[in-house]
Amino acid sequence: WLNFSRNRLKGSLPDNLSQLKSLKLLDLSYNHFTGGLPLRGLRTLWKLQAMNLSHNDFTGKLSPDFSRLTSLVVLNCCDNTFTGKIPKNLSTLSDLKKLDLQTNSLTGNLEEEMLEGLTSLTQLSLTDNSLTGPMPDSLSCLSELRTLQLGTNQITGMLPVDILGTLSQTLRLLDISENAVMITELEGQFFRKQFPDYCKILMDNPNKSVGPPKSEERDGDEKKDDDEGFDLPVVEDTAAVAASENAEVGGGEEGGQPQDDGNWASYQTEGAGG
Repeated sequence: WLNFSRNRLKGSLPDNLSQLKSLKLLDLSYNHFTGGLPLRGLRTLWKLQAMNLSHNDFTGKLSPDFSRLTSLVVLNCCDNTFTGKIPKNLSTLSDLKKLDLQTNSLTGNLEEEMLEGLTSLTQLSLTDNSLTGPMPDSLSCLSELRTLQLGTNQITGMLPVDILGTLSQTLRLLDISENAVMITELEGQFFRKQFPDYCKILMDNPNKSVGPPKSEERDGDEKKDDDEGFDLPVVEDTAAVAASENAEVGGGEEGGQPQDDGNWASYQTEGAGG
């Protein structure tokens, strides 16, 4: 592990991260890192399963080289200033369960090809960017999805009622508010009836939840599932490079975004060298 979260670290990331070839968890969240990502330092981390760069001041584009990190289960880059399009070839990350890119300055369409390969996703969080175009048909490929957050973008077109309806049995949170998506009143009524009562839906006109009030939410797993997403696999024979006792990773409470209640950084080790 390498966990330096919640410190006051600043500056750019060094290229020599590439020497940590056995690294499985990298958590640099809640610091003051700046600049772009050191591509030569990250592209060789073949065993990396979880990367959290959230709540920093990183800039530049998201590199297509992320697609080389084929062991990734979690990629969290939320609350930075990344720009440009989301790389199409993220579709190669077939084990990815959580992709959180919300609160950046990303542009362009949601690409069909990218989503088609991300069939293991349980959380897709892209809220608060500048994404455009229609919602892609390939959303229907995300059969494990529990959280879909697309709010506060510039997404247009008709709401794909049938496509989103295919996700109705797994979704716990759907946010498409603050966009230019269109839907008739009749379609809206039909759309809502496809989802269980415990699924919270945020839509425009009016921009508020059409799911149950919080006081009516069921106790237990439905409430905590909103951003839980998945359980990480056990990591064997891994020495902790630096780890906090309760490594907290996820969207956080800042900016009004939902907070992860799962501990994706809580890897268990067997036979760790210490």
